[in-house]
This record gives sequence, structure tokens and C-alpha cells, in this order.
Amino acid sequence: MAKPTTTAPTFTAVVSPADVTAACPFLGNTELAEVLGSTEKIRQPIEVEAKPAGPSKTYHCSYALGDLYVTAFDSDELPSPLIDQKREKCEGAPSPIPGAGEVASRCDVQGGTATVAIAKRSHKQSRIARFDLASRTRTDAYTSLAKLLGDRL
Repeated sequence: MAKPTTTAPTFTAVVSPADVTAACPFLGNTELAEVLGSTEKIRQPIEVEAKPAGPSKTYHCSYALGDLYVTAFDSDELPSPLIDQKREKCEGAPSPIPGAGEVASRCDVQGGTATVAIAKRSHKQSRIARFDLASRTRTDAYTSLAKLLGDRL
């Protein structure tokens, strides 16, 4: 009798970049689908033109399952007020996600969507990643997504 085989996760090992110049390299399309448990055929992510964010830029990657925004700026201060920027749109208080970056939270947003936000100091910068999901999902998926992005910031 043959032993059942297991398939290793297909997550790409990504090292935190010294310079943030785009959002898409932080999260692979296949690994996002695996974290969220999606089995749909998913289009390739699209890097959207960066927008000014004070002295820095916010990079934006559009996925079929949501949108990733990444901002990095020179600062020793952790930008926890910035991570709460969508708090007014949350249905209730954001839920902290321990073990992902230095500060991480998620919230259900009005209209049936959700947001996961992570902040971390890395490479002498304060970095923020926010993923706006197209729809709500399992609690463990929010945690996995936050940890994955937190490791890569």
C-alpha cells in the first residue's frame, strides 16, 4: 500500500526589501489564494500607479481577491495612528492580530468587506501594509495574511 503524499505550501520565500518600490512583490497571487482558501482561477495582480503619501509614496497592488497598499517612510516612530486610518469604516472595534509585525489588526468593513493592517519598523523605516479584502473570510486567514505580510515588511 502506497503512502499518501503531501504537498508543501507553494509560498514564495520573500526577504524584506531594503527599499520599497512596489506592492506586488510582497505577496504572490497563488499564496494569497491559498491563505484565503480560494479555488477560483485568479487573474494576475496588477501594480497600480503609486500615490504620494507625505514625503513617501503608497504602492498599490490590485488582486482579484482584494488590494494591497504598502507605504514606507523614514521614521523611528511606529505609525500606529496611520494603521487605524480606516477605523471609522469598521463595524465595531478593530481586532488585534498578535505576532504579525509590531502592530496588526483586522476589521470587518461596512459593505461586507474586511481590512487587515500591519505596521513594523524595518530597514530604518516605518512600514505599513494594508490589505483590503473583496469579501470577508475566516479568522485564521486574516491572521495568516497579517503574519505573512508582517514577516516581509
